[in-house]
Amino acid sequence: MYNGRRIVAGIGPSGRFGLRRTAHCRPNKEDAMSVSYAQRADFTCPECGAPFAADVWLIVDVGERPDLLERIHAGTLHDVTCPNGHTRTVDAPLLLYRPGEDPPLLFSPARATTAEQDQTQAGVLVGFLRERLGSAWRDEWLQRTAAVPREALPTFLAEGPEAAMRQLAAEAQAELERLRTEDPETYAKLEEKVKQASEAAPLAQTLFAFVSADTWAESRRIVEAHPELLTDDADSLLEQLIESARAQNDANAVRIFEEHRALLRRCRDAGIEQAFAERKKPQIAEEIPPEMRPLAEALAALPKEHRNALAEIDRNVHSPAELEAAVNARPALRAAPEQALAAALSSPREGEGIPVPPGGEGIPIPPSPAGRGAGGEGIPIPPAFRDDLRRAKEAEARYLRTGDLQALDEAVAAWERIWAHPDFAAAPQDFRLAALNDGGGAFLRRHRARGRMEDLAKAMDAWEQAVKATPAGSPERAAILNNLGSGLRARYARSGDLHDLQRAIQVWEQAVKATPAGSPERAAILNNLGNGLRDRYARSGDLH
Repeated sequence: MYNGRRIVAGIGPSGRFGLRRTAHCRPNKEDAMSVSYAQRADFTCPECGAPFAADVWLIVDVGERPDLLERIHAGTLHDVTCPNGHTRTVDAPLLLYRPGEDPPLLFSPARATTAEQDQTQAGVLVGFLRERLGSAWRDEWLQRTAAVPREALPTFLAEGPEAAMRQLAAEAQAELERLRTEDPETYAKLEEKVKQASEAAPLAQTLFAFVSADTWAESRRIVEAHPELLTDDADSLLEQLIESARAQNDANAVRIFEEHRALLRRCRDAGIEQAFAERKKPQIAEEIPPEMRPLAEALAALPKEHRNALAEIDRNVHSPAELEAAVNARPALRAAPEQALAAALSSPREGEGIPVPPGGEGIPIPPSPAGRGAGGEGIPIPPAFRDDLRRAKEAEARYLRTGDLQALDEAVAAWERIWAHPDFAAAPQDFRLAALNDGGGAFLRRHRARGRMEDLAKAMDAWEQAVKATPAGSPERAAILNNLGSGLRARYARSGDLHDLQRAIQVWEQAVKATPAGSPERAAILNNLGNGLRDRYARSGDLH
């Protein structure tokens, strides 16, 4: 039975659904390909003591699950019932995704939480929804997100925001009048909480999107689109997050929040362009990691006009398509060393993955190391496979150059013919391993481009076969493990199953151990491992 840490966990004696790091919950089995998300949690009935499990819905796609929308209208979405018929309501947050409607996102906080807890839970749920939507996600939704108290949510959905506001205003006015006369101190506190909830939730969600962005280029786009991140309110909210992380002895979270607060402060002082330009380059040579120094030396050896051109591109491009167009407009750059060019243009964060060529997202798929991919130096190619291998390599190169999906389909078809050939099982081991590794990369690229889970399954199967067939001391083992980790992380992004992410981290740890300290591949594997650890922390809050 799966027993892993998820987005949220923990049911308190009062029925509150909390963001604690010590409890464990199970994923709902029906949500693997769904945008909607429920946590399968364990309960003990306070009336009869019977143990039972129930789904607690945290994210609902209203178009996908009209049945859940009906329960929201009825106010029963978070009701759970024990085997003996006793019903209670779990106090849990809720994020509604409403494609095609305005606002597209509605966040309804739990009832018994503080404003700070609401901000944290909203950020976590928005981040998880972003993962599940993938390329369908839009950052501009954050500006149009509405925070709706649970008691007004049915009215908001049935009659619109104005009716919900009238309901809330009437209820609040009646309660405020009562408190004003009966309990002035509570009245003042409640007034402040209402003010905080209405003002801070959208800012908190934008801030979490900024902190969790995959690359500095994405972070910059978020800052440019959301000037509210450069306000005193955003700085104050980051300070609260830092203090909260310190109180929990969470050094990694403190480092991340402080790093992003310093960057935003620098944006305010020197401007966004200057702040991000400073963030991308080490200030002194000693800051360059040893494994990256060969790349730095390669860049330094480029002609001055090439370095100037690279610097201009680095300042102005924000997507793989823009990068491809910029490089195509400068034919001389094609002669620059490929690895140095990629390193100069990607600028990944410390501990995060490296951008991929056009047509994909996430971590690139490296071939077998040291030029030993299928068809690389030192690997004999049986005559039966030469034509298809040439077609696969040429088609994939064309795809990486142009983004032509038909070329990617041709590459995948060629790899399938190689794998299905009756002589493949008896081919030399080095060739078979390289073909499984490189062919798996083609399938993963097509999965990223087209979203087909069967392509991801084939990539995973190829890498699993290659890992099992690779001797422990083989120089190819680290690259194959690295790719297997990428596949597991891609599957985690689609399914939300933390088991895939946990295994990806384990596989990357094995890859690090299998890579010599001076290897040029070590930096990329460490980046991928750091990316996986960051994802796990974002989901579970677990520092270990």
